[in-house]
Amino acid sequence: MTHPLSVEHYATYARARSALRALDLGAPTRPLGWGYRDVVQLLDLLHLDEGITHIFEVDAPRPDLVAGARTAITALTAFGKPPAALDAVVAALDAAYAAELAAQDA
Repeated sequence: MTHPLSVEHYATYARARSALRALDLGAPTRPLGWGYRDVVQLLDLLHLDEGITHIFEVDAPRPDLVAGARTAITALTAFGKPPAALDAVVAALDAAYAAELAAQDA
């Protein structure tokens, strides 16, 4: 069953998903990109009832994409998404970004 989203909820979700997808596509290696895909899947699981999986093209420095995704994911609590689940999504994002940074330093 699909539930209607408010414009703000949809825009917040799309910002988070778009930033995550840009991180995935811009990852220096495919395995590092998979870490971001895992984060997208966690985010999508929280929106299965709404039936949305939309992205917009985003071009920004990688730290800005991470910060933007983190902010948008956290903001989803205002739309009734469980804070603990969103914390898990943010933790997965942080882990994926940390893995990318570690690979760059290696």
